[in-house]
Amino acid sequence: MGEYRYGHDDPGGMVDVQGSHRSLHPSLHRDGRGRRRWIRSGGRMNSAWWWVIAGGIVEAIYTTFMGLANGMTDIVYTVLGFSLSIVGTVLLNGGLKRGLQMGASYAVWVGVGVVGAAIADILVFNNGLNILGYMFLALTMGGIVGLNLKSDKLPERA
Repeated sequence: MGEYRYGHDDPGGMVDVQGSHRSLHPSLHRDGRGRRRWIRSGGRMNSAWWWVIAGGIVEAIYTTFMGLANGMTDIVYTVLGFSLSIVGTVLLNGGLKRGLQMGASYAVWVGVGVVGAAIADILVFNNGLNILGYMFLALTMGGIVGLNLKSDKLPERA
């Protein structure tokens, strides 16, 4: 998983008179036919995913607060819950604005929220899961990782 960039978006990239690309950023390279290719820079996770993951964590906190609000009778937890739902949506949008695919981003956002809410249910509300519940929770976490890995493979641009 890495950060991907494209040459003409790179402020340090230049095209010389012959059309070959010289870039100060190592993310762009040309293959043997002169086509631009996406390559990883660093090996770090694409920073846009951090926005989506943070939004999912905020969603888990939001659902926990709504559970503590006792059917919206506790105004403090209700206001905090609704406020955090807006923050979580804004964070998801931050990842989308940075070029992530909507379907995979939403699935990861919801998945992180589901896993976080299940953990909060165990820790805050003392509700346990049986072995099957833990298996499906692990399956959800594996799906989140798989979608994250799959979505980092950006299509080649001409």
